[in-house]
Amino acid sequence: MFRSYHFDIEFRIFGFQHIGEQLYNFRQVAIDDVRESHEEQPDNPEHRSSAGLVEVTRMLYVIHGVDKPRSSVRARLAEAHQSYLTTSGLGIVGSGPLIDDAGESVIGTVIIVDCADRGEIVRIMANEPFNRAGLYESLHITRWEGREQSDGEQYSTTVPTETGAPLVRPRNGDPVASLDVPLVRGGPWRLADQAPEAFTLILIFTGVHCSFCKPEVEELARRRAEFTRLGIETIAVSMDDAGRAERMLLEWEIGDLPVEFGMTEAQARSWGLYVSRRVKPVEPEIFAEPGLFLVRPDGTLYAAFQSTSPWLRPDLSILLRGIKLAMDRGTPPRGEA
Repeated sequence: MFRSYHFDIEFRIFGFQHIGEQLYNFRQVAIDDVRESHEEQPDNPEHRSSAGLVEVTRMLYVIHGVDKPRSSVRARLAEAHQSYLTTSGLGIVGSGPLIDDAGESVIGTVIIVDCADRGEIVRIMANEPFNRAGLYESLHITRWEGREQSDGEQYSTTVPTETGAPLVRPRNGDPVASLDVPLVRGGPWRLADQAPEAFTLILIFTGVHCSFCKPEVEELARRRAEFTRLGIETIAVSMDDAGRAERMLLEWEIGDLPVEFGMTEAQARSWGLYVSRRVKPVEPEIFAEPGLFLVRPDGTLYAAFQSTSPWLRPDLSILLRGIKLAMDRGTPPRGEA
């Protein structure tokens, strides 16, 4: 059967940051044992591979979730969790619960998946029932190279949770999430279709209800030509619905700046944005807090800013000076460590 106790011991003793080092020697054992588990224990929901998928593409990731103390979510949604993962399309090589040192209580989840696209794992886990119900205190995805010895780089991505933090935090140089939303003036806009000389600047604003957003978006519209001269395409995006977007179009001076509406909660979380729920009557039910991203022509991240509050946002004049300086000096993206 699948030797989940190996993984439980390693997680408890060494911690998640060392999972890549501690699991290299278990890779083939895990795959062989998954095969056995399907033959010997086909009805065990805690150790199951989706659709019997055990062949690997050498792109293995470990999903590691730690439960919030005394949460009842796991017991209530265990069946929904298993059903979702089984039909999610993830190539699950092995999975099982994490337990406490006494071996008495389940304290989390570990899933090993074979997937060529880390962004797809993030998208799937963002909608996983345990996660959406707020079970996890922390939820991470880490690449496992699956070799006995590795000089490869390891990194960790935090998956979005319903509490608003921690969120997806792609490192500079990583591919960004997709973005395909409608324009206020009509028509679609897709990030994948953009071909800037230097960057695509994506400004996320809270919405038409936000008194801090109006001057920022209007300033971006006024400065659009300055960004264009640097080879930077600009766009502003919010989670507003069509009605609020129409109001913005009438009340704000946005010139020819492309503005999008209808960003979904899942899209916002996949970009690492903090998400808030309504506390004032003028606010929509749910909305994203401010963010700003510089995306390179190849779709990878160069720089990012995500805020927890509407009044905390970058100064566009300082941003312009910084971008000019970085481009003149050929400064590589920072924050990659």
